[in-house]
Amino acid sequence: SLAISSEDFVASGCILIPSGRCHSENRASGKSTGCQASVTISVSLKYSMAPPRGYVFESPYRGFCTSFSRSTDRFNLDELTSGLGERFETTRIALKFYSCVGSNHTTLDAIRDLQTAHGFKLPDIEKITVFGSKVTVDHVGWKYRPEGLTSAQLNLPYCAATLLLESDVFVDQFTEAMVADATRMKVSEMVDVVEDPTITARGNRYRQMVRVQIKLKGGKTMEQTVEAPRGSEQKLATAADVIEKFRKLASRRLAPAVVERLVQMIMSAETLPKISSLLVELASV
Repeated sequence: SLAISSEDFVASGCILIPSGRCHSENRASGKSTGCQASVTISVSLKYSMAPPRGYVFESPYRGFCTSFSRSTDRFNLDELTSGLGERFETTRIALKFYSCVGSNHTTLDAIRDLQTAHGFKLPDIEKITVFGSKVTVDHVGWKYRPEGLTSAQLNLPYCAATLLLESDVFVDQFTEAMVADATRMKVSEMVDVVEDPTITARGNRYRQMVRVQIKLKGGKTMEQTVEAPRGSEQKLATAADVIEKFRKLASRRLAPAVVERLVQMIMSAETLPKISSLLVELASV
């Protein structure tokens, strides 16, 4: 059972928001929701919670949309039923391949792609300029200050510096000891994040789009534009990307042979005589 107070959660279509303590936002406001939505819906259905007054979605006071958008006008009620029965949100769930906020991923993908294409190293770089939406600039483009792991994961210049120094931005790269690392902080100063009004004008769907410009010390300048991060609905992850992430995470607890056996079973699940063999394997680890 779940020890959850109805004061803290809301279910879509079931109850009004009794307090302003929720921080997730819903699709009607153009933002993404987290696992909280599933939990709150389940809890409210379990206890058959009904709205105390008015309409759940349309209510201007403590309604679903006004509470989750913290406004009376930053949402579109038509989105609540758009594609109902035709579009399923589970197919739009993004996979993250960096252990940082999603707004940083397009820049990291661009830097990675440019390094692969041109073969430059960190000592070759003079300046990196990231052109993005106003949302990107405000959300992740501020000058880095060592204020904790969350601050590090939220900051684009710090994460770009981490990629250039460590060749990855994953779990191992974020430790308390590295929050105020002098080398990372110095490299982060090479990265500027500025607004490109043409990207901002493209709207919410392209809020994470970036144009990354890298200037090398020899004078050469190169650019890469990335509209959406790897693993998103617009840029689906490859099997290789997913397997690499699985190996990185699973290898922390499982022997290499077990990891590889699971990879093989999962990637060929449709050929297994019985799917229960995979469940037995998972239960034994």
